[in-house]
Amino acid sequence: MPESGPGIQTANTSSVVASQVDLQKAELGDVYSALKTTPKGLTRSEATARLKQYGPNTIQEKEQSALARFFRFFGAPFPG
Repeated sequence: MPESGPGIQTANTSSVVASQVDLQKAELGDVYSALKTTPKGLTRSEATARLKQYGPNTIQEKEQSALARFFRFFGAPFPG
């Protein structure tokens, strides 16, 4: 049985919202509902709309100085 509590919605709820579901523990059908998608994926128009609304699905790396990278190579913590 799915957990309930803050930030987690039970699987028996018909209106599932992504911010209220633990997507790692939820049933697959609830994940699709929460993300408003299907096993077939998004339509081209829905993908375009989400790209416009949320931006590209990328991770921006934080720049580090060469000195910081050098110290981290040896496992020493270095601020910055």
